Amino acid sequence: MDQGCYKEAYSRMQEFVMSTDLGNVLARMAECAFKLERFDDVPVLATASKVWSTANSVVHYHGLSLLRSGRSGDAYLLLREAKSSNPEDTRISDALCQACSEIGAHTPYRERCIWQYQNGYEEWTDMGGELGVSLEAAYLSRPQTLRVVDGDRSFDLGTCQECNLKTGRKRNLRRVNWTKSGQHLFIAKLLREMFVECKEATAKALAEKTRQDDLARLQREILCVGEQSTTESRQALLEKQQAHIDANLCASENMRRRQMEANVEVEVLKARLEAKTEEAELRLAELEAKQRQQEEEMKRRDNSLQDKEQDLRRREQTSTESQARITTRLAKQQADIDSKLCEIENMRKKHLEVAEALEVRKAKLRMTELEASFARKLRIPIHIENPRSQVIFGMREELEFWRQGWIRSQHLMSRYGCDNAHFLEDPTLVAPLQRLLRATSEPHDREACRRCRPMSRATVQRVLRVVNPYLWKGYAERVEQLSACSSKPIWCSAAMELLRKESFAFGSAAPYVGATYWIQLDETANEMLLFHGTHPGNAESIASTGFDSSRALHGLYGKGFYFACEACKSYQYSGRGGWHCIVVTRVALGRAKYTKTPLWGDATQALGGDADSIVALPGSQGGPPGQNHHEFVVFDKFQAFPEFIVFFDVQVGSAES
Repeated sequence: MDQGCYKEAYSRMQEFVMSTDLGNVLARMAECAFKLERFDDVPVLATASKVWSTANSVVHYHGLSLLRSGRSGDAYLLLREAKSSNPEDTRISDALCQACSEIGAHTPYRERCIWQYQNGYEEWTDMGGELGVSLEAAYLSRPQTLRVVDGDRSFDLGTCQECNLKTGRKRNLRRVNWTKSGQHLFIAKLLREMFVECKEATAKALAEKTRQDDLARLQREILCVGEQSTTESRQALLEKQQAHIDANLCASENMRRRQMEANVEVEVLKARLEAKTEEAELRLAELEAKQRQQEEEMKRRDNSLQDKEQDLRRREQTSTESQARITTRLAKQQADIDSKLCEIENMRKKHLEVAEALEVRKAKLRMTELEASFARKLRIPIHIENPRSQVIFGMREELEFWRQGWIRSQHLMSRYGCDNAHFLEDPTLVAPLQRLLRATSEPHDREACRRCRPMSRATVQRVLRVVNPYLWKGYAERVEQLSACSSKPIWCSAAMELLRKESFAFGSAAPYVGATYWIQLDETANEMLLFHGTHPGNAESIASTGFDSSRALHGLYGKGFYFACEACKSYQYSGRGGWHCIVVTRVALGRAKYTKTPLWGDATQALGGDADSIVALPGSQGGPPGQNHHEFVVFDKFQAFPEFIVFFDVQVGSAES
């Protein structure tokens, strides 16, 4: 090329740079630079390099302008062409990345997908992110709706959603690269068949537009060059045009060939779909046949169940008739048994009457012997200084006959007028009981038992012996029952040992007989003498009718009758002011239940088993912290018999709180 062509190219480059049609600046500058690079001299090469640099600067500036104006798509196309021509320019690469980010951040998803498809979305595959190839983007360029079902998933490309048919859960499709999944390859091929027409139409339109633009450009170039060039230049331009046309034709041929390949693939996929459809129809037919077989089997089972039900009804009717006959027979047998029982009961009553008459006769004979024995014993000389005590001691043996049994002593009680409860004042028991009250109230070295200290100065004023045959009869029977249960011995404290021994001796008669020689405790029934504190006005009621369960209070260990082996504990319940009262009571504990914690409820709940009584341990032995004494609780009124009613007073000092 001569110097004139160089000037022509340079002037055209300047013209293109100053042109307002910036969309073609890159192509024109590239063409001019190509022509300038054909010269071998240094100035021309320097000019070509300058042209390239100027072109890249212009493209970079114009691309940034398009980005600022919001035309991210146009900026991407311009910068992509510049990067393909000069891949080493970092300014173009950075601007291109910025354009991609702007497209991904600000362009609506549907519009971006359509723009992506129309502008050659195949070149976006390597860019990654949401701008990658997605089949739903191509589908969005078409108005119709497609729904594809694959196993337990459904793909709705109209709404761009994927639905799980089992759970009903839906999620939006953002990037579905089905072409990379072997499982969904046939779906991608089906979609490709649907999109190929739109793609071909778009490609043809772009090819036609490009061809028309090239022809117009070449015509303008021919007009410009024809005025100043020779026939060879025109021929070169025509050859260039022809080569360009041939290239377009080759590209069209390649596109047609790819379309044919796509059509073949579509046919293959159609065949596969038809085969799968036939297979599904066969499976459906098999399922229908199985369902019919199951229905027939269910009918046979229903018929069999109906037959069995009728058989059961017949058997039930037969069993009902048999049961009626058996019931009639049993009623007759029961009537016979009742009549025989009545006869046996009448015979038993007659036998009891005869036995009772014999027992009464034997009792009379025995009591006659006892009276003779008592008379002989009264003749034994016993030295008693107090005359009054001599009289009382002489009458004591006769007064204890009521303890010999109800049947044997009934006629004697009628003779002496002892049918009801009586209270006999016995001065000989004042001193022993006073010593006993004080002995069972010491020591008092516990700070928590300050209320008990006055009992160390207790003075007994009056002692009443209780004579109550009716209460004694029930108590004796209960003791006999408890003796047969083999109760374990109860651990005894010092105060309890005093109450288990004969400690009521008086005068010089102690070596021969105690003041309370009749108090013989049954160890097999765990019988003990215990204290019960009460108001003086309630003592005679307790001795007359026994302990009343209706007046028993709910204490820490259930609703029962409470006793103590230490008189200081009973003193706390013996009334306030004036004389106090403590009932010395025989108590048959039987099988005792030891407890260290409070118990609630009635006898069944508190005893909780085979126990007959409750023994509450004090805090020093692991019991509750506020428990300072042993406590004994029984729930049966016949497990306690009042022996003495003791009236006493105390000297209240400063120590009592």
